[in-house]
Amino acid sequence: MAHDFSNKYTWPDGRYDVLPRVINQFGLTTGVEVGVARAGHSDAILRNTKVRRLYGVDPYLHHPDYVDVMNLPQEEFDALHNYVVETMARDHGDRFKMIRKTSIEAAFQFAPGLTDEILDFVYIDGEHTTAEALIDCAVWYQVLRPGGILAGDDYMMSEVAMAVNYFAHRKKGKLHIENNNTVWWFQK
Repeated sequence: MAHDFSNKYTWPDGRYDVLPRVINQFGLTTGVEVGVARAGHSDAILRNTKVRRLYGVDPYLHHPDYVDVMNLPQEEFDALHNYVVETMARDHGDRFKMIRKTSIEAAFQFAPGLTDEILDFVYIDGEHTTAEALIDCAVWYQVLRPGGILAGDDYMMSEVAMAVNYFAHRKKGKLHIENNNTVWWFQK
């Protein structure tokens, strides 16, 4: 069965504008987006910044007990993964690299001593439970360089906001909430 993913998610509310602005403001060049979906945000980052390398992290894996508009049947996830890899390679060459793993599995690839890659920013748009959002913040914060930006989406969801508020407070980060409570970020 053929799938048409050409209609990438685009958000008319401007949430794709925030991270490229922050990236340009801080001169960031290497980062990760956790939760790529159809790659609309990844595409916006690469089109509107001078990012050298963006790693997209998404397992494209169906979870039977997780309710979310992007929890697709496995066959669609497989097709979507192939679409993203092909489209991003065509449009951005080697500036984009897809990592088809869970957030935690992918974060380990960037642990000091395992790679020379230094991450300037991480954008989290993974699972939206408090526990998963908190885990994502914790594991990616550890591999982010000092002064780097930890950011994410869906702050307006109470579970995400609870995790982000707690984590930013514990790390003494000045939390920025933008675009009508959709995008959050702070500097490590």
